[in-house]
Amino acid sequence: MIKKMLLLFVVFCFVVVSNSFAAPLICIDPGHGGSNIGAVKKFDGIELREQDINLDVAKFANYYLTRAGYKTVMTRNSDTDVSFAERAAIANRNGAGAFVSIHHNAADNSSCVGSP
Repeated sequence: MIKKMLLLFVVFCFVVVSNSFAAPLICIDPGHGGSNIGAVKKFDGIELREQDINLDVAKFANYYLTRAGYKTVMTRNSDTDVSFAERAAIANRNGAGAFVSIHHNAADNSSCVGSP
């Protein structure tokens, strides 16, 4: 499931970027971080924290986008606090043409499903 989501994300980024004449710099924002852990869910006895999953997905996307020749910048590369204002400033300072903020959700109720 996670591999499918990652692949869809990378394909989405490729489609968005490839529709431009010159590929814009892509600012990848792994949501949360530091003291802001985001959603938390236990799965098979393992605590999954949104901030960690967001960072893993962002690093994955960054790796494949840069390998494909796109220029990227990340708002964080480790488990650190980055304010909303600083995230925007990083994108603006680097002249990003696209800003992708990565987030995941969790629910205790197993009957919850995403949008129809």
